[in-house]
Amino acid sequence: MFNRKALQVIALTFIFLLPIFRTSGIFAQLTVGFIPDKTGGCSPLTVSFTNTTTGASAAAVYQWDLGNGNTSTLKNPGGTYRDEKTYTVTLTVKDGAQTSVKTQQVTVYKPPTVNFSPSLTKGCAPLVVNFTANATPGDGTIENYFWDFGDGSTQSTTSAQQSHTYNFPQSSTVSLTVKNNYGCYTTLPKPGLIEVVPGINVAFDADKTVLCKTGDAVKFSNSSTGPTDITWLWDFGDGATSTEKEPLHVYNKKGIFPVKLSVNSASGCSNSQTKAAYINVANFATDFVVPSLICQNTNLDFRINSSPNPTNSSWYVDDRLVLYNVSSLQYNFYDEGTHKVKLVNTFGNCQEEVTNSFEVKPAPKLNGFVVDMGGACGAPLNIQLKDTSAAAVKWAWSNYPYYTNFSAIKEPVMAVNQDGSFEVRLIITDAAGCSSAVSKYVTVAKPNIYINAVSSTGEYQLSGCEGLIMKFSSSKVTRSVNLNGTLGMEELPRKRSHRIPLPKQAIIS
Repeated sequence: MFNRKALQVIALTFIFLLPIFRTSGIFAQLTVGFIPDKTGGCSPLTVSFTNTTTGASAAAVYQWDLGNGNTSTLKNPGGTYRDEKTYTVTLTVKDGAQTSVKTQQVTVYKPPTVNFSPSLTKGCAPLVVNFTANATPGDGTIENYFWDFGDGSTQSTTSAQQSHTYNFPQSSTVSLTVKNNYGCYTTLPKPGLIEVVPGINVAFDADKTVLCKTGDAVKFSNSSTGPTDITWLWDFGDGATSTEKEPLHVYNKKGIFPVKLSVNSASGCSNSQTKAAYINVANFATDFVVPSLICQNTNLDFRINSSPNPTNSSWYVDDRLVLYNVSSLQYNFYDEGTHKVKLVNTFGNCQEEVTNSFEVKPAPKLNGFVVDMGGACGAPLNIQLKDTSAAAVKWAWSNYPYYTNFSAIKEPVMAVNQDGSFEVRLIITDAAGCSSAVSKYVTVAKPNIYINAVSSTGEYQLSGCEGLIMKFSSSKVTRSVNLNGTLGMEELPRKRSHRIPLPKQAIIS
């Protein structure tokens, strides 16, 4: 065991050697460190520092130089940085004879510089303004332009140019916010930059647009809208003008004239409306095209050839109204000789008419055509066709169902390959160019023979008792040719009656 004196010696020795132990590394090495929660940002930038120093005792002293003019002795301080620059933050730790220093930098990024200009600052609604931004990013690059046009409309874009339409009268404050890729932004408002004054809408009408003769007057109505300080200028298209709001103008020469109304306001707004070819002063023509060939029983097309387009057209044939409010007439003359067609056009409240007389040529007379089967019974056979008309110079033969033309001569031969009924059609044309048509139905079939039995009482009785008297007749269908378009039947004459001796009971079948 140690005595008291020995313990005192040991204690004094430890106190004397303690500084030597510290400097010689017997105790832990002091290493200073800290971590900022952010190393850069936009002003005002608030940064919190976390102290990561190791090897410090509880008696260690922390001295912070935050770089913004502020210091701190807290273990984990924070700072605010406003100016756009780079700050050096220093932490000095003293622990007994040990001192350790650590520095880091914190950067406050520069925000964008912003300016912009409009293409114009005052105008009439609707007013189109083109804005151009003149901005730099500060630090980094420009990421976005945000426009507030002052009329409730905004626009976010990556372009430095932006167009906007102001639709209503107002005074608008326009602002532009530019943001860079660090998130720093600058907003520039320009109060009362855009002044929009009431615009002008131009509209007018005339009480009539077609005048029947020169010297007639036109009353113009004005339905334009705008501010109260507006003036009018009319151009009537004939060299005359007027500054009245709703003028009365007399046109003294024929023609088709445009009318223009220009409206101006004291605030600098203007607008105009032009109606081209608006007033027609006795400048219209009525005519129609007559077909070059007019034949009896032919659909004819009379086409209107009038200018300008009439508001209504009526057609008369031989003084009888046949069509109303149509631009062309299709008509079939059933009678040859002299006829006339009249066209009456209405242009607004004016009427003009023209009449053309002409000769309707007679259609060539058709005497029909002959179908000669040569006595053949059923197909196949060749049928000889012969036209009997005297005036024909051209022929067109066709057959049903497709009316395919199969010959253009007067007496063709038509081959028939199977039994049946079909229609043959002939169109003839005379030397004047008029045509007529006729059709016949032809049946090609082998003959059928029928035997009919009738009792003496006139009934179709095929059974009876002894002494029954029966009448027998036969008929033969040979072929069917009908000139009137309906089918008929040729029959052999009926034979005489026969008395047949029968047993007491007999059945005839």
